[in-house]
Amino acid sequence: MNSSKRRTRSGAAGFLFFPVKGLVWFARGSDCGRIGPSISLVPSDCEVRAYDAPLMRKRNGMATSAKGIMDRLRHETAELHRQAESRPLQKHLGAGTLARETYAAWMSQLLLVHDTLERLLDEQVRRASHPGFAQAWQSLVRHSGNLRSDLTHFGLDPHSVEALDATAALLDDLRHWGERGDVALLGALYVLEGSMNGNRFIRKALERAYAAPDGAGLSYLDPYGDNQRATWQAFRERMDVVGFDENECEAILAGANRMFRGIGEISDEQFEAMPV
Repeated sequence: MNSSKRRTRSGAAGFLFFPVKGLVWFARGSDCGRIGPSISLVPSDCEVRAYDAPLMRKRNGMATSAKGIMDRLRHETAELHRQAESRPLQKHLGAGTLARETYAAWMSQLLLVHDTLERLLDEQVRRASHPGFAQAWQSLVRHSGNLRSDLTHFGLDPHSVEALDATAALLDDLRHWGERGDVALLGALYVLEGSMNGNRFIRKALERAYAAPDGAGLSYLDPYGDNQRATWQAFRERMDVVGFDENECEAILAGANRMFRGIGEISDEQFEAMPV
Protein backbone atom coordinates (compact mmCIF):
# COMPACT_ATOMS: atom_id res chain seq x y z
CA MET A 1 0.00 0.00 0.00
CA ASN A 2 1.41 3.37 -0.96
CA SER A 3 1.65 6.04 1.68
CA SER A 4 -1.43 8.22 1.47
CA LYS A 5 -3.63 10.69 3.32
CA ARG A 6 -7.37 10.93 3.11
CA ARG A 7 -10.29 12.40 4.97
CA THR A 8 -13.07 10.37 6.49
CA ARG A 9 -16.21 10.77 8.54
CA SER A 10 -17.90 8.34 10.86
CA GLY A 11 -21.12 8.40 12.76
CA ALA A 12 -23.34 6.22 14.95
CA ALA A 13 -22.92 5.18 18.51
CA GLY A 14 -21.72 1.90 19.85
CA PHE A 15 -19.39 0.49 22.47
CA LEU A 16 -16.63 2.96 21.58
CA PHE A 17 -15.36 1.06 18.62
CA PHE A 18 -13.41 2.48 15.74
CA PRO A 19 -15.00 2.67 12.29
CA VAL A 20 -14.84 -0.38 10.08
CA LYS A 21 -12.84 1.28 7.31
CA GLY A 22 -9.50 2.95 7.93
CA LEU A 23 -7.92 4.72 10.84
CA VAL A 24 -10.16 7.48 12.14
CA TRP A 25 -9.60 10.34 14.55
CA PHE A 26 -12.29 11.10 17.08
CA ALA A 27 -11.94 14.88 17.28
CA ARG A 28 -10.96 17.73 15.05
CA GLY A 29 -7.81 19.78 14.86
CA SER A 30 -5.33 19.52 17.70
CA ASP A 31 -7.68 17.25 19.67
CA CYS A 32 -7.46 14.48 17.10
CA GLY A 33 -6.10 11.17 18.35
CA ARG A 34 -5.72 7.80 16.71
CA ILE A 35 -8.50 5.62 17.98
CA GLY A 36 -9.15 1.98 18.58
CA PRO A 37 -12.33 0.28 19.73
CA SER A 38 -14.76 2.69 21.31
CA ILE A 39 -18.08 2.73 23.17
CA SER A 40 -19.46 5.33 20.89
CA LEU A 41 -18.59 6.63 17.49
CA VAL A 42 -19.00 10.36 17.06
CA PRO A 43 -18.86 12.38 13.86
CA SER A 44 -15.27 13.18 12.97
CA ASP A 45 -13.44 14.90 10.17
CA CYS A 46 -9.79 14.20 10.78
CA GLU A 47 -6.79 13.01 8.91
CA VAL A 48 -6.01 9.33 8.51
CA ARG A 49 -2.75 7.77 7.40
CA ALA A 50 -1.79 4.48 5.82
CA TYR A 51 1.75 3.24 5.55
CA ASP A 52 3.87 0.70 3.75
CA ALA A 53 4.91 -2.60 5.32
CA PRO A 54 6.54 -5.72 3.94
CA LEU A 55 4.24 -8.71 3.92
CA MET A 56 6.08 -10.88 6.39
CA ARG A 57 9.07 -10.93 8.72
CA LYS A 58 10.56 -13.56 11.01
CA ARG A 59 10.78 -13.91 14.77
CA ASN A 60 12.30 -17.03 16.28
CA GLY A 61 11.96 -18.72 12.93
CA MET A 62 8.20 -18.16 12.66
CA ALA A 63 6.41 -15.94 10.15
CA THR A 64 4.93 -12.72 11.52
CA SER A 65 2.91 -10.03 9.78
CA ALA A 66 5.08 -6.91 9.54
CA LYS A 67 1.93 -4.77 9.39
CA GLY A 68 1.84 -5.23 13.13
CA ILE A 69 -0.76 -6.87 15.31
CA MET A 70 -2.57 -3.55 15.87
CA ASP A 71 -3.30 -3.09 12.16
CA ARG A 72 -4.48 -6.68 11.94
CA LEU A 73 -6.74 -6.20 14.92
CA ARG A 74 -8.28 -3.12 13.35
CA HIS A 75 -9.00 -4.86 10.05
CA GLU A 76 -9.78 -8.41 11.11
CA THR A 77 -12.22 -7.57 13.91
CA ALA A 78 -14.12 -5.02 11.82
CA GLU A 79 -17.34 -6.99 11.34
CA LEU A 80 -17.78 -7.91 15.01
CA HIS A 81 -16.95 -4.35 15.94
CA ARG A 82 -19.70 -3.13 13.61
CA GLN A 83 -22.18 -5.56 15.15
CA ALA A 84 -21.27 -4.56 18.69
CA GLU A 85 -21.70 -0.85 18.07
CA SER A 86 -25.18 -1.35 16.61
CA ARG A 87 -26.73 -2.54 19.88
CA PRO A 88 -29.65 -0.48 21.25
CA LEU A 89 -27.88 0.21 24.53
CA GLN A 90 -24.85 1.60 22.73
CA LYS A 91 -26.99 3.85 20.54
CA HIS A 92 -28.75 5.33 23.56
CA LEU A 93 -25.43 5.66 25.37
CA GLY A 94 -23.89 7.64 22.53
CA ALA A 95 -26.98 9.84 22.24
CA GLY A 96 -27.05 10.57 25.97
CA THR A 97 -30.54 9.05 26.28
CA LEU A 98 -29.71 6.02 28.43
CA ALA A 99 -31.49 5.94 31.77
CA ARG A 100 -29.21 6.58 34.72
CA GLU A 101 -30.15 3.25 36.32
CA THR A 102 -29.42 1.32 33.13
CA TYR A 103 -26.08 3.06 32.75
CA ALA A 104 -25.09 2.13 36.30
CA ALA A 105 -26.15 -1.47 35.75
CA TRP A 106 -24.13 -1.60 32.51
CA MET A 107 -21.08 -0.23 34.34
CA SER A 108 -21.48 -2.90 36.99
CA GLN A 109 -21.10 -5.62 34.36
CA LEU A 110 -18.07 -3.86 32.89
CA LEU A 111 -16.57 -3.83 36.39
CA LEU A 112 -16.69 -7.63 36.47
CA VAL A 113 -15.05 -7.84 33.05
CA HIS A 114 -12.31 -5.30 33.77
CA ASP A 115 -11.56 -6.66 37.23
CA THR A 116 -11.24 -10.23 35.98
CA LEU A 117 -9.04 -9.27 33.02
CA GLU A 118 -6.80 -7.04 35.14
CA ARG A 119 -6.21 -9.79 37.69
CA LEU A 120 -5.41 -12.29 34.96
CA LEU A 121 -2.98 -9.91 33.24
CA ASP A 122 -1.22 -9.20 36.53
CA GLU A 123 -0.90 -12.94 37.06
CA GLN A 124 0.60 -13.46 33.60
CA VAL A 125 3.18 -10.74 34.27
CA ARG A 126 4.14 -12.38 37.58
CA ARG A 127 4.42 -15.77 35.89
CA ALA A 128 6.31 -14.33 32.90
CA SER A 129 3.98 -16.37 30.69
CA HIS A 130 4.92 -14.32 27.62
CA PRO A 131 6.98 -11.11 27.25
CA GLY A 132 4.02 -9.47 25.53
CA PHE A 133 2.05 -9.31 28.78
CA ALA A 134 4.53 -7.10 30.60
CA GLN A 135 5.16 -5.10 27.44
CA ALA A 136 1.51 -4.26 26.74
CA TRP A 137 0.15 -4.05 30.26
CA GLN A 138 2.59 -1.52 31.68
CA SER A 139 1.52 2.08 32.37
CA LEU A 140 -2.19 1.43 31.87
CA VAL A 141 -4.89 2.46 34.34
CA ARG A 142 -6.68 -0.29 36.25
CA HIS A 143 -10.15 0.82 35.17
CA SER A 144 -11.86 -1.30 37.80
CA GLY A 145 -10.92 1.32 40.40
CA ASN A 146 -12.78 4.08 38.58
CA LEU A 147 -15.74 1.77 38.01
CA ARG A 148 -16.01 1.00 41.72
CA SER A 149 -15.96 4.70 42.51
CA ASP A 150 -18.61 5.44 39.88
CA LEU A 151 -20.90 2.66 41.07
CA THR A 152 -20.66 3.93 44.63
CA HIS A 153 -21.71 7.36 43.38
CA PHE A 154 -24.82 5.81 41.83
CA GLY A 155 -25.67 4.02 45.07
CA LEU A 156 -24.57 0.53 44.05
CA ASP A 157 -22.30 -1.74 46.06
CA PRO A 158 -19.43 -2.70 43.75
CA HIS A 159 -18.72 -5.74 45.90
CA SER A 160 -22.15 -7.30 45.41
CA VAL A 161 -22.53 -7.17 41.63
CA GLU A 162 -24.02 -10.32 40.13
CA ALA A 163 -22.94 -11.37 36.66
CA LEU A 164 -25.49 -11.61 33.89
CA ASP A 165 -25.42 -14.89 31.96
CA ALA A 166 -23.51 -13.31 29.07
CA THR A 167 -21.03 -11.77 31.49
CA ALA A 168 -20.45 -15.07 33.25
CA ALA A 169 -19.79 -16.82 29.94
CA LEU A 170 -17.22 -14.19 28.94
CA LEU A 171 -15.50 -14.36 32.33
CA ASP A 172 -15.22 -18.15 31.97
CA ASP A 173 -13.38 -17.72 28.68
CA LEU A 174 -11.04 -15.11 30.15
CA ARG A 175 -10.19 -17.40 33.06
CA HIS A 176 -9.60 -20.30 30.70
CA TRP A 177 -7.08 -18.21 28.77
CA GLY A 178 -5.48 -17.17 32.03
CA GLU A 179 -4.97 -20.78 33.08
CA ARG A 180 -3.12 -21.45 29.83
CA GLY A 181 -1.18 -18.18 29.73
CA ASP A 182 -2.90 -17.52 26.43
CA VAL A 183 -2.09 -14.22 24.66
CA ALA A 184 -5.76 -14.10 23.68
CA LEU A 185 -6.00 -12.00 26.86
CA LEU A 186 -4.16 -9.24 24.99
CA GLY A 187 -6.87 -9.22 22.33
CA ALA A 188 -9.44 -8.70 25.07
CA LEU A 189 -7.29 -5.90 26.49
CA TYR A 190 -7.13 -4.26 23.06
CA VAL A 191 -10.92 -3.98 22.91
CA LEU A 192 -11.36 -2.55 26.40
CA GLU A 193 -8.37 -0.23 26.33
CA GLY A 194 -9.23 1.04 22.88
CA SER A 195 -12.70 1.94 24.08
CA MET A 196 -11.20 4.73 26.17
CA ASN A 197 -10.50 6.75 23.03
CA GLY A 198 -14.15 7.59 22.51
CA ASN A 199 -15.39 7.41 26.08
CA ARG A 200 -14.52 11.00 26.84
CA PHE A 201 -17.06 12.10 24.20
CA ILE A 202 -19.66 9.86 25.83
CA ARG A 203 -18.79 11.48 29.14
CA LYS A 204 -19.65 14.90 27.76
CA ALA A 205 -23.04 13.65 26.55
CA LEU A 206 -23.80 12.01 29.89
CA GLU A 207 -22.66 15.03 31.90
CA ARG A 208 -25.44 16.95 30.18
CA ALA A 209 -27.97 14.12 30.39
CA TYR A 210 -27.32 13.40 34.07
CA ALA A 211 -26.77 17.04 35.10
CA ALA A 212 -23.26 16.20 36.26
CA PRO A 213 -21.02 18.99 34.92
CA ASP A 214 -18.22 17.91 37.24
CA GLY A 215 -18.32 14.38 35.85
CA ALA A 216 -19.45 12.81 39.12
CA GLY A 217 -20.01 9.10 38.59
CA LEU A 218 -18.36 9.19 35.17
CA SER A 219 -14.66 8.83 35.97
CA TYR A 220 -14.42 5.54 34.04
CA LEU A 221 -15.14 7.38 30.81
CA ASP A 222 -12.08 9.64 30.83
CA PRO A 223 -9.25 8.01 32.80
CA TYR A 224 -6.33 9.61 30.95
CA GLY A 225 -7.67 13.10 30.29
CA ASP A 226 -5.50 15.03 27.87
CA ASN A 227 -3.02 12.14 27.81
CA GLN A 228 -5.49 9.80 26.08
CA ARG A 229 -3.99 10.12 22.62
CA ALA A 230 -0.43 9.61 23.85
CA THR A 231 -1.46 6.68 26.02
CA TRP A 232 -3.17 4.90 23.13
CA GLN A 233 -0.28 5.53 20.77
CA ALA A 234 2.19 4.17 23.32
CA PHE A 235 0.02 1.05 23.74
CA ARG A 236 -0.03 0.57 19.97
CA GLU A 237 3.73 0.81 19.79
CA ARG A 238 4.29 -1.56 22.71
CA MET A 239 2.02 -4.17 21.14
CA ASP A 240 3.62 -3.91 17.72
CA VAL A 241 7.20 -4.05 18.97
CA VAL A 242 6.69 -7.47 20.57
CA GLY A 243 6.70 -9.16 17.17
CA PHE A 244 4.09 -11.85 17.83
CA ASP A 245 4.40 -14.92 15.63
CA GLU A 246 1.50 -15.98 13.42
CA ASN A 247 -0.01 -18.40 15.95
CA GLU A 248 0.12 -15.74 18.63
CA CYS A 249 -1.47 -13.19 16.30
CA GLU A 250 -4.33 -15.58 15.61
CA ALA A 251 -4.84 -16.09 19.34
CA ILE A 252 -4.89 -12.32 19.98
CA LEU A 253 -7.38 -11.84 17.16
CA ALA A 254 -9.58 -14.60 18.61
CA GLY A 255 -9.44 -12.91 22.01
CA ALA A 256 -10.47 -9.55 20.57
CA ASN A 257 -13.33 -11.06 18.60
CA ARG A 258 -14.56 -12.91 21.68
CA MET A 259 -14.52 -9.68 23.67
CA PHE A 260 -16.45 -7.85 20.95
CA ARG A 261 -19.06 -10.62 20.91
CA GLY A 262 -19.20 -10.71 24.67
CA ILE A 263 -19.72 -6.97 25.00
CA GLY A 264 -22.54 -7.12 22.48
CA GLU A 265 -24.20 -10.03 24.26
CA ILE A 266 -23.89 -8.39 27.68
CA SER A 267 -25.28 -5.17 26.25
CA ASP A 268 -28.33 -6.91 24.80
CA GLU A 269 -29.04 -8.82 28.00
CA GLN A 270 -28.68 -5.71 30.14
CA PHE A 271 -30.88 -3.63 27.85
CA GLU A 272 -33.62 -6.26 27.84
CA ALA A 273 -33.57 -6.36 31.63
CA MET A 274 -33.48 -2.54 32.06
CA PRO A 275 -34.42 -0.65 28.89
CA VAL A 276 -34.31 3.14 28.54
